[in-house]
Amino acid sequence: MTLVFADTQFFVGRVNPRDQWHKQARDAEAALIYPHYVTTESVLTEVLAYFCEYGSESRLRAAIAIELILADPNTEVIPVSHELFLQGVQL
Repeated sequence: MTLVFADTQFFVGRVNPRDQWHKQARDAEAALIYPHYVTTESVLTEVLAYFCEYGSESRLRAAIAIELILADPNTEVIPVSHELFLQGVQL
């Protein structure tokens, strides 16, 4: 299993075929052997916010993509707490 932190750029590139990082996100994903993704609720919020400006169809596709990410047994989504936020600020 390969542990991977998945950030906003990765998910946006993975979901949006017109994104400038789409090919790199897909190539990176294909190169991994048994990936286990770790991300945060904040990252997923950023993904949703990114697609908001592109209209209702984009928002719907983004929401579906987030639901699939949340249901994926190979993806761990870390809940965000105030304490975690403060740790991020310190980091």
